[in-house]
Amino acid sequence: MTSQPPHQPSLRWGGRKQAAGARYLLQVSGSQTASLSLRVHDLDRNRVILQWNSAIGQRLLASPAAPVGARRNGFFPLTKRGVKRLTLVAMSIRMVLDAPGRRRERRRQKPGLHRYVADMLRERAGEHLLAEDIVASVLARLPATDPALVERCLGELVDHGKIQRIAIDAATIFYDADTRAHLHVYDPDSRTLTDAPTQGVIVTTGEQHSG
Repeated sequence: MTSQPPHQPSLRWGGRKQAAGARYLLQVSGSQTASLSLRVHDLDRNRVILQWNSAIGQRLLASPAAPVGARRNGFFPLTKRGVKRLTLVAMSIRMVLDAPGRRRERRRQKPGLHRYVADMLRERAGEHLLAEDIVASVLARLPATDPALVERCLGELVDHGKIQRIAIDAATIFYDADTRAHLHVYDPDSRTLTDAPTQGVIVTTGEQHSG
């Protein structure tokens, strides 16, 4: 019996189905901290050679080392140099996370973190920010912050009525500083959320009235 060669995966990115011609491929799965995972596939050997989860994965995805298209499309081809860069940045992130006194620093940051997130949303009033973009912004300003702490902070701000949460699906969650009841329009192509126009809009109850 002759052995069959390993199956060469066919992957979808950029909205088109293409054969995976690159040697390495970065895969991003999940968008929330608990489920986020970054994997580097060696397509020639048909196996995963690197994987980062949770806090490291979240920071790595927000870093310049991660291709912009990887967050948007879920897949992105990598060169050997790109794999090496991701590995070095991940090592640096781990060193920061393992540094002594980090827990004390996180406890000191928590009250300031609520203010920072609430102020950021107020300053960008009219915009609707994705949860992942808020986390990335916080990590760029406060690199030692745990992404899970940012998500808890957002939940607490929602519970206290400071901001509004709009969930399109489990992986697409927006936050809005405008807490008034109002309608939104979501564009799936650009993954943007805007306030629906109110002028000329008539809300009906569905009841029919004759003459």
